[in-house]
Amino acid sequence: MIFHDSCAKEAEGHLPPEPVFDFYLDCLDLNEVRDKHLQKIEQQERMKRKNAAQKQDLCVLLRADVRYENARYSLCKASSQQEGAPQASHTGEAQADAATTDVYRDTTQEDRVQTAIQRYFPTWMPEKQSFATFFTDEEMFSFLQGGLSLLENYGTVHGTDAFRRHHIRKVTPVKVGVSVDSNIVNLELTSGELSPDELLEVMESYQKKKRFYRLSSGDYLDLTDADSLSQADLLMNALDLSPRSP
Repeated sequence: MIFHDSCAKEAEGHLPPEPVFDFYLDCLDLNEVRDKHLQKIEQQERMKRKNAAQKQDLCVLLRADVRYENARYSLCKASSQQEGAPQASHTGEAQADAATTDVYRDTTQEDRVQTAIQRYFPTWMPEKQSFATFFTDEEMFSFLQGGLSLLENYGTVHGTDAFRRHHIRKVTPVKVGVSVDSNIVNLELTSGELSPDELLEVMESYQKKKRFYRLSSGDYLDLTDADSLSQADLLMNALDLSPRSP
């Protein structure tokens, strides 16, 4: 015998709408964008870090919206107490909006998402209505590996063309050829997607235990899981060769 819960269907019409989050990401290369304001903020943020001498060339901006059915709100707003600082909690503000517009807002979830955002984006930029952070290549690689999935756990991530230039790629298979000419061992490495010069630099980065190699396109080659590079490295070590051996 099958029982149908008619109360559950009735309750659905009375439940408040769930928040739907959208995250919009943009990326600016401070070597290409001559923005004195951004450069000043980058210098200020860098001084707070342990390695203040290492310049962070990439500025990533994040704007977050939350939707309740047909109503949309900006999730990130500047604090009135400190210019340039993100607001720790906008619960009171959200409740005030809800009282004015008679729209329910899940302020607990909104604050939870904003706390997650601030793990990677600690700086609020009122003029852009966005959170901002400044990354080195190493930090950008880490964000692409873990930060994006954190945002995707809460909502939909959108990226501009400038941001989508930066994504992680796997290393394409590297072919190794060995030949002997006049008692001289020649080792040839080839790849379908990398030029000979790029392949040499990739191999050198791998041997230096680097986690990635950044291509001129902005993409990051993930060197942490590259079996073909590992096999080439083992063969080069066995033959006592380096990538730039004559």
